[in-house]
Amino acid sequence: KMKNPYKILIVLLLVTFLSAQTFDDYFRLAVERDPGLQAKYKTVEIALQKAAQVSASPDPAISFAYFVSPVETRLGPQQYKLSLTQMFPWFGTLKAQKQAAALQAEAAYQTFLNERNALYADVAAAYYPLIERRYWIKAEEENIGNLLQLKELTENKVANGRGSLINVLRIDRMLEESRTILSILQREALPLKAGFNALLDRDPGTEVIASDDIFASLNMDISSLDTSFKIHPALEALDLKIRSKNYDEKAAIKKGLPNFGIGLDYVAVGDRTDMVVAESGRDVLMPMISISIPLARGKYKAAVRQVRLEKERLSLEKKALSYDLLSRYEQIRYNLQTQIERSRLYHNQIKTTQSMLNLLLERYAKDGSDLEELLRVQRELLQYEKMEASALSMAHINYAKLLYISARVDN
Repeated sequence: KMKNPYKILIVLLLVTFLSAQTFDDYFRLAVERDPGLQAKYKTVEIALQKAAQVSASPDPAISFAYFVSPVETRLGPQQYKLSLTQMFPWFGTLKAQKQAAALQAEAAYQTFLNERNALYADVAAAYYPLIERRYWIKAEEENIGNLLQLKELTENKVANGRGSLINVLRIDRMLEESRTILSILQREALPLKAGFNALLDRDPGTEVIASDDIFASLNMDISSLDTSFKIHPALEALDLKIRSKNYDEKAAIKKGLPNFGIGLDYVAVGDRTDMVVAESGRDVLMPMISISIPLARGKYKAAVRQVRLEKERLSLEKKALSYDLLSRYEQIRYNLQTQIERSRLYHNQIKTTQSMLNLLLERYAKDGSDLEELLRVQRELLQYEKMEASALSMAHINYAKLLYISARVDN
């Protein structure tokens, strides 16, 4: 009998939906769904629309005048007048405004790219603590399993008359502590998951199924990261804004020059009734040229000074940002190297502590001695496992920050 194809399709969709995803998968999802980033892209679209507006000439003006008391002329009385006028700014003004707006749109796009790269670091800062906490939970569950096995061994010794009930109570005390810690860790994971889902614009309770392993090779090539920051979007945005201000300055200077216009007047003339005149009632068509005289020089000079001051401000902001990026880069690189060294230390400590624990377990299984030392070493092993996971989590977060600062986010 053929299986229901709809059921098969639903199963396949569920398998796809529930399949584990990598950090890069989640970052791409955040780029698509983050409302803050979408708002930044709307800023780019708005800037593009503005660029299309500033290059347009002023709208033509049409005026209509009706003579309540007709003005008598030789050819007849003037009945009404229709005027059409088109003004034009000084040569090159519109072009300068268009180039300035186009550069502002490019700057808005670079700002969007910077926000996207910053989102990469934000997703990492929310993602890896969640993965770290899951490793802590796993380590605590394994610790409870080991304690239960040890308790079973101890109870057998007591039953055979070769052990002490105090040892069982010691193990119960550690089990109670470990179970309490496990319960707390499971609750702590809930707000971490909710915070991560918020970056993806998802329901707080949506399950995060991750395939990443923070214990895997970090594959971090710090030496290849560029510390000149020449391609950093935030710096590129400031540079584009400065270039835009150069055209704003040209436009401000040209606005202080005369505008000129062309026009056409049409006057309707009625026929004369008092006498016969050649071409009586002939309408009037009159071309016109007009020039504006910018007398208020103070406001035009102030506009030019304002643009120049804005250029100076942007240049100082760019210089300050360059210093800030370099300072942050060095601090984060130091933190990254420190976390990597700590993770290696904890990894070696885990191997050594595990060997100690195996020896103590063998001794305890034989003669029931050194239980307190055995429990102490087992607690140390658990702590080293947690500290290694924390160090690797922080290493991933700092590496994501370095990729953002050096503009090396490739997704």
